[in-house]
Amino acid sequence: MKKIIIFLLIIGAGYHLWQRNRQTLDDKLNPEAIANPVYAETRVKMEFPGRSAEAIMFAKTVDQADCQKLVQTMERQLESQMQSVCPACKAPTSECKAELAPRYARLFDDAPAAVTYVSMARGQRSEREHRLIYWGVSVAESDRLCDMLPGFQKGRKGTVTCVRARRE
Repeated sequence: MKKIIIFLLIIGAGYHLWQRNRQTLDDKLNPEAIANPVYAETRVKMEFPGRSAEAIMFAKTVDQADCQKLVQTMERQLESQMQSVCPACKAPTSECKAELAPRYARLFDDAPAAVTYVSMARGQRSEREHRLIYWGVSVAESDRLCDMLPGFQKGRKGTVTCVRARRE
């Protein structure tokens, strides 16, 4: 009987250590606040008769590894959908950056830009904060992004909003 109790105590202690280590790893991979972010930047160029435009998706990630993983996922998803959704699109290009240019860094403060853009907040620790902006489009065209909000919200816990273009 004594051996059974000792065995159960060892199993219980092992389970407790496993849970604590798993929580520590989860806290590292998905911290409450992202203190020193690495920014994922994915660009897709679109060619239309007489003009071109560029879609840029930014994400605030935990570290370089998190950024690389996110960039690969975004590129895979875009490439699989581009032929049917956007035949005018070129292959996406991505990079991870420790800092964004000031005009892009302001997007994470939800500051108005020259065109309307989409702001996707974190709703849970595993989500990443994103911004989607189109350059080379009119304000009216960028405002149509807001019509797509339900699609962006699908599957996300964080709030998805439009940050309207500044009116000058």
